[in-house]
Amino acid sequence: MFLVLVSCQLPNLTATPNTNFHVKKAEASVVHSDQLAVLRAETQKVLEELSNSHKSQVESLESSHEESKEQLSKTWEKQIASLKLELSATREDLNKAKNAAVHATAERDGLHAQLASAQKASESTLSSAALAKDEMIEGLKRQLANSEMERAGFQVCGGAFCFSSVFLTSLPMCHSR
Repeated sequence: MFLVLVSCQLPNLTATPNTNFHVKKAEASVVHSDQLAVLRAETQKVLEELSNSHKSQVESLESSHEESKEQLSKTWEKQIASLKLELSATREDLNKAKNAAVHATAERDGLHAQLASAQKASESTLSSAALAKDEMIEGLKRQLANSEMERAGFQVCGGAFCFSSVFLTSLPMCHSR
């Protein structure tokens, strides 16, 4: 292993050790104070610029927000007015439909009553027609029987009519029917 010796010269610290240090310290302090003052001024300037920029952005955003709210409010008001108009028209249509339904129901009920009355009249007419037909058939049968009896009871005797005993006995029965 080799050992290297380095020689260096040290500054002369013996002359005035305190005065040089204090002078350099004072100079450094003045320079540092000046730099801090410049830094504070620049920082204050940047803070003011940022504050002003922030204020203007906030005002711009508030303004555009108010405009957006107004536009949205107007749009909603138009939609509400349109919906109110549609609601009113729908209510009118509904009332008309209800009235038409009530009228149609009343008309239907009236037609049902007429149909029932016509069915009863038809049934009555059919039953009375059937009864009248039956009575007419019975009457025609009686007339036919009477005619048969009269024909059988009449005998032509040389131009004069002769009554048989069957005809004379059946004559009161024919008239009673």
